[in-house]
Amino acid sequence: AGYCWESVRVSTDRGSSIDQIVNHGLRYEISWIAMAGALVTAVCKEYLYHYNLRWGKRLNNQGIVANAWENRSDAMSSFGTFVGITAIVVGGQRWTVLDPIITVIVAVLIIRFALGILLPNINILIGRSAGQGVVESIRAAAESIPGVQDAHSIRTRFAGSDLPELGRGGPRGG
Repeated sequence: AGYCWESVRVSTDRGSSIDQIVNHGLRYEISWIAMAGALVTAVCKEYLYHYNLRWGKRLNNQGIVANAWENRSDAMSSFGTFVGITAIVVGGQRWTVLDPIITVIVAVLIIRFALGILLPNINILIGRSAGQGVVESIRAAAESIPGVQDAHSIRTRFAGSDLPELGRGGPRGG
């Protein structure tokens, strides 16, 4: 506990940094360089989002699509930082109140993006198999191939797309 307190405590005339925040206000020294850096980062991450999303959809690869959404959340965080810095540079110290407000907005957006990735892909994450109707369709398609006598022990699982993955086994009982 002592180490934690010392890492938070700052030696100043008024005491700890927590005391400064609560009783004396937090002072920022922010310049246009930080503002430009946040904007450039936001634009680059947004470009990466569009690039990865396009390729993820083209290749039907949910991993690339998920990475695109991670780029989007980075872009939103950087844009929120840009807005907060701009408000302080242009409007002065009284606009520091925007920082926690922007943080909450960005956090809600990131949670929304995460749910948008998680919910459609839950079958892949839990390794759920395809339904009985899909298994029967696979059996019928396999048995329609010349030389196939009996399609049995069909096991499926979702593996990166809406289509199940199918394993090939040997002869029955073998």
